[in-house]
Amino acid sequence: MAVVTNVTADHLDFHGSREEYLAAKGRLFAMLDEAADKGAGKVAVLNADEPAVAHFAGLTRARIVTYGVQKAADVQAADIAPTEWGSRFRLRAEGSELEVVVGFPGLFNVHNSLAAATVALSQGISLAAVRDALESFPGVPGRLERIDEGQPFTVVVDFAHAPEALRRVLAFLRERCRGRLIVVFGCIGERERPRRLGMGLAAGEQADFAVLTNDNPFQEDPQAILAEIAQGLEKAGRHEGHHFICIPDRREAVAHALAMAVEGDVVLLAGKGHEQSITVGDTVIPWDECRVARELLRELFS
Repeated sequence: MAVVTNVTADHLDFHGSREEYLAAKGRLFAMLDEAADKGAGKVAVLNADEPAVAHFAGLTRARIVTYGVQKAADVQAADIAPTEWGSRFRLRAEGSELEVVVGFPGLFNVHNSLAAATVALSQGISLAAVRDALESFPGVPGRLERIDEGQPFTVVVDFAHAPEALRRVLAFLRERCRGRLIVVFGCIGERERPRRLGMGLAAGEQADFAVLTNDNPFQEDPQAILAEIAQGLEKAGRHEGHHFICIPDRREAVAHALAMAVEGDVVLLAGKGHEQSITVGDTVIPWDECRVARELLRELFS
């Protein structure tokens, strides 16, 4: 089986162009025809809402099963509505439908749920079993993961480390924010420098305040990376000291954001997600964003 969710502008530093990126993802589907037949039947699971769906469909002779929200598909989500921290929707497939309530938010997670459901349904698993599995799934660590230590504001850890992903997460959180939207993030060193301007621009357009900090600078000068991100914020009309601040030490940066938050605010800690280290020069610093956030919140509210 091969599954595609979507094609964005990420990883272009490796692939060089969108065409090369499409070709790399397309190999998954070409490999279906190349692989030995194991008796289970080969299936290509495609997102009908992805503009490149026809490209992927043309790369394989395997059975194609589609899923979607906007476009007609074999497996469909309809009547999508947000819950407190998740989504409710009607799952339609094979002439039947039932309600599903998932505990992880955002339209992109509805798409991800549909992708998983389509894989299961293509293998003969019942619609009811698919619903039960989706509803019992706790979500992916470091992906829109809420950190709750009794504080009067919302803290969320997410892996968003590219402009489009950061913009999407901030837009989602804006809808659930009664106060200020504060974001902490950085950019990786030695890779795709144009991403830095885009990240700064996304934060400048979507957030009320940004704390720029280290991601994995590697051998690059951390201050130089932050300066390039700051250019994006400035392009969005933001000013250092009023709309954003640079704090290279990530623990200090997270502490600053949490200390300035008040009731109704949302603090997004973006870029590290589930990762377990930060590399500065030749030094690898153990790092768990969720654990650090919990420690700092306990210090503030114990």
